[in-house]
Amino acid sequence: MRYHWFQGRFPLSVYRGPGHAQSGFSLLEVVVAFTILALSLGLLIQIFSRALNTTALSRDYSRAASLAQSRLDAVGIEMPLLPGSYGGGPEEGLSWQVVIQAYEPEGIAWEPAIDSYLVRSMVSWGEEGEKQRQISLATLRLAESSGIPGLDSVKDPATKAPAMDRDDR
Repeated sequence: MRYHWFQGRFPLSVYRGPGHAQSGFSLLEVVVAFTILALSLGLLIQIFSRALNTTALSRDYSRAASLAQSRLDAVGIEMPLLPGSYGGGPEEGLSWQVVIQAYEPEGIAWEPAIDSYLVRSMVSWGEEGEKQRQISLATLRLAESSGIPGLDSVKDPATKAPAMDRDDR
């Protein structure tokens, strides 16, 4: 049996003699494992944070697009189809504006029998100090031309009588 200088100086649980493999992890291995774990968790938290921000932004864009579409649908019903600008204050953090302009088609040699209007609906939102966001929708709307003789006395094809307004019925 060979004698080593540290034989007898350490308890048997720590030193088992030459030729025995060391069991357990070293301090360096534990530190490297915790570093990798911390970096992975930090990356996962950052990914989840961005996903939440993207979801909130997507929700805001959906709400704004829905309001812009409803304002376009209101033209001719709640708002007259005449050139002008209409707006609304903050509704749940969203401000809207509808701009109606006369639209003259290019490249036609004849006078159209209907008036055309370019209708734009814009919705903006954003908290103070944040980036203001905006969405805009546009469409063309057609209306009977008021300058053509005979359009005021359009007859109902079913009865051959003059068409009545809703108030007359």
